[in-house]
Amino acid sequence: MLREIKRLSGGVAAAALCACSFPAGQFACLAFVALVPLILVAEEGAVKGSFLRGYTAGSLFFVTALFWIGHVTVIGLLLLSAYLALYWGFFSAGVAWSSSWAWGVRLVFLPALWTALEYIRAHLFTGFGWAALAHTQSANIPLIQMANVTGVYGVSWAVLVVNVVIARWVHVTWRREKVPRLLAGVTLVLVLMVVAGMGWKYVLGGDKKMAGRESFRVALIQPNIALADYANPLLKVAIVEKHLALSREAMRQGPQMIVWPESAFPAFIWEYPALFEKVCDFARENHVQLLAGAVTRNGGKYFNSALLINENGVLSSTYSKQHLVLLGEYIPLRKAFPLLERLVPIDDFTPGTGRGIMGLMPAAAGEPVFFAPLICFEDTLPDLARLAVKDGAGFLVNLTNDAWFKASRQSRMHLNNAVFRAVENGVPLVRATNTGMTCAISPAGVVSGCAVDAAGRSVMAEGVAVVDIVPESHRRTFYTQHGDVFAGLCFLIVLGLSVFFKCRYAVPCIRQNQETREV
Repeated sequence: MLREIKRLSGGVAAAALCACSFPAGQFACLAFVALVPLILVAEEGAVKGSFLRGYTAGSLFFVTALFWIGHVTVIGLLLLSAYLALYWGFFSAGVAWSSSWAWGVRLVFLPALWTALEYIRAHLFTGFGWAALAHTQSANIPLIQMANVTGVYGVSWAVLVVNVVIARWVHVTWRREKVPRLLAGVTLVLVLMVVAGMGWKYVLGGDKKMAGRESFRVALIQPNIALADYANPLLKVAIVEKHLALSREAMRQGPQMIVWPESAFPAFIWEYPALFEKVCDFARENHVQLLAGAVTRNGGKYFNSALLINENGVLSSTYSKQHLVLLGEYIPLRKAFPLLERLVPIDDFTPGTGRGIMGLMPAAAGEPVFFAPLICFEDTLPDLARLAVKDGAGFLVNLTNDAWFKASRQSRMHLNNAVFRAVENGVPLVRATNTGMTCAISPAGVVSGCAVDAAGRSVMAEGVAVVDIVPESHRRTFYTQHGDVFAGLCFLIVLGLSVFFKCRYAVPCIRQNQETREV
């Protein structure tokens, strides 16, 4: 009984430490030891028991880390956490299953297993990549530079390597064995991660290459509109007027482009043509390009779109969101399960197609600047951003609302995702949000220019951010060119080692059974 309580407490400790490391900030260092208690208790038990302990720990972690989803749906939070906890359970089972392997092999296997599970979680059932271990390190600029080779999954792998090494060090210390090699191993891993991280910035001269190049000035509008106001037909004109007022304020700093957040135009354009024309008039009168979120329609289909109005006041480009939010923007199997429609009374959006590369003409004569919009949670999808940059986007623009989750850690966790899209592809990323955090992210992952109100708040606050960015239209990172090769390698490592040890232990058992039958 006491042993089982000890094992359960290890999982609870891991969940608590991991939850405290989110969002990235002053406690981010806890991520390097957060999973140590779970690894220690998992390797002492049977596979089934370890799975259950890992699943329990994972449930506690995701409920705690993603509590902001409860602002929208408590049942959804519990169901989502129950599903995501499976990945912690599988990892814990893998720790137990590999407990008899050589230490060096486990150092390769366990980080690869965690990385492969994170990749599956980010893609299976439309994917949910939030709260990846790497996101705790979004403010650790030297370390995250390796993402332009490995993607976000490489940083998770590096953090897990440290957890595994420290777990081993604690284990052998309890047994009073010699530990110099393990200490050397921890030091070597940390040094290699820092060297890999500093490579882009100093060895390849990434920052120096950006310096001295022509910049592009962008104004980002954060209106802080309540969700209830969006739904009020009497306030639609006032909402647009508020965006225009903030844009006039931003024009004092001479931006070449203004970005409004997702759903900034709250009415259907075809029902309020005069109001939309007023927005176009603003762009024409101020000779500025304006990107705004709005609902569009094509036949009987509706789209969550980003509209680019050029400096002549003409709608020049439209991008429609491709990755829709389950039960937020569409209901799966609507006809087969009509009950879902009654429980979640929404109309379906239609996903857009194509990568939506948009072109801008700088104020000074020169080559056009290309960018790609990412609407709402699309900046959490590595492939979508990667393919857009590979097609020629020099920077990325995220338009999102985030008002659904109020003043919670969601705003910072959403930003953590966006940081990796910039680093992975070596391009700037700017964010225009309704409630925060509105800011710019450099190709190195440095966050700057956050919109704040008079009280200095960046979330649930009204503000304007005017930032200078340097579009990167020529250099392409390894990750942009080749994608998640590192995650694929982790898959192969897990598969290869699993098959090898399964066969290795299966052959003696078969021989023993044959000898028994012969006797």
